[in-house]
Amino acid sequence: MGKMERRFLDFFERNIIWFLYAFITLAALALRWQFIDWRSPDYNSYLEPWFLELKAAGGLKGLGQAVGNYNVLYLFLMALLTYVPLEPIVLIKGLSIAMDFLGAFAGALLCRGKEKSLNHMTSVMAYGILLLLPNVFVNSSVWAQCDFSYTAFIMFGIVLLLQDRFRWAVIAFGIAFCFKLQAVFFLPVLLVYYVSKKKFSILEFLWWPAVWIFTSLPAVLMGRSIRSVAMIYRDQVTLYHWLTLSYPNIYQLFQKTGSEMETYALFSEMAILLTLAVLGIGCVYAVRKKMVFGCEELLGFSAWCAFTCVLFLPAMHERYGFLAEILTVCYAFVKKNAWSYVTAILNNGVSIIIYVAMMFGTIQLSYFILALFNIMAYVLLTYQVLLQGRENGGAGQSCSEEISEARA
Repeated sequence: MGKMERRFLDFFERNIIWFLYAFITLAALALRWQFIDWRSPDYNSYLEPWFLELKAAGGLKGLGQAVGNYNVLYLFLMALLTYVPLEPIVLIKGLSIAMDFLGAFAGALLCRGKEKSLNHMTSVMAYGILLLLPNVFVNSSVWAQCDFSYTAFIMFGIVLLLQDRFRWAVIAFGIAFCFKLQAVFFLPVLLVYYVSKKKFSILEFLWWPAVWIFTSLPAVLMGRSIRSVAMIYRDQVTLYHWLTLSYPNIYQLFQKTGSEMETYALFSEMAILLTLAVLGIGCVYAVRKKMVFGCEELLGFSAWCAFTCVLFLPAMHERYGFLAEILTVCYAFVKKNAWSYVTAILNNGVSIIIYVAMMFGTIQLSYFILALFNIMAYVLLTYQVLLQGRENGGAGQSCSEEISEARA
């Protein structure tokens, strides 16, 4: 073997993890490119018309109009893309795909554990799995949706909490909220952290509305009324009147076809109260057991909160479980036990079946059966969170210091 060949192999061996990152990145891009021209119903009915409306109105000037029903931050990014001379479908999906990679990077940070860099197998495996999960790439490159946008910033918020940087975690949460309303599924975690740590002023939560105001300014400056911007999420919440919209939660067990609106009128308030009660009990347990002091505990409790919301709240769409699905994967990589892997597989498996059925019509399975699988995953996750609390005895096996030393 020659010297040059040996040097190259030595260099390759020293940096083999980085080469693996590069390979995964290229493979993930190639996979997504295969679906770049796929026009989903949401793209045809909503995303492309919004893009063309913004472009016709002058790009950023179009923000002064009430375009679509997404919040200003996403529309602002879409308006910027109208100046790029590429096909709308490439630009819109490109934004969603970019969020996939941002979220996968956040997942690699979360899963590095005691390591001081991303140069180890657990992080690169988390990065790869998050990018190659069918529900992830179908969400962005087929559906043209952007659910990894808010999810990525929630994940960065968890990283910041582990570094004891509460203000920046609230800011990250605020950015997530400005992308999607479903970011509120993470709010109980911030409240538990605030109560448990007793180190931060409640005024730090004002960074949340501050971020919303800042990201709303482009629309307001272009002439859109403050009331119109403020009503975006309210209108989303009041738009649908079904206990569940294609999400296999507990209401799939007794929802009768043809009586969705009547059932919603009878049980929607009860469903909200039930969700608040379950979350309240979980939050009290988390405070008593210091469930936000360690990496495993914080990830497990965050996944549990997101899963609880989507499983018990009414009017949940099939995509609203995205945050819980991603967090269960990260939790499995950190927890590294059989039950955590089973939870992630069940939760994501249900989502994959729904996504593939809705986009391609190639897999059909009763929503009743899917709901049972989802409930099984939730029970397993709840069991693990409870068990973690018992094992900690309220002490918390903190890895925040380790992650603080490994800030990226």
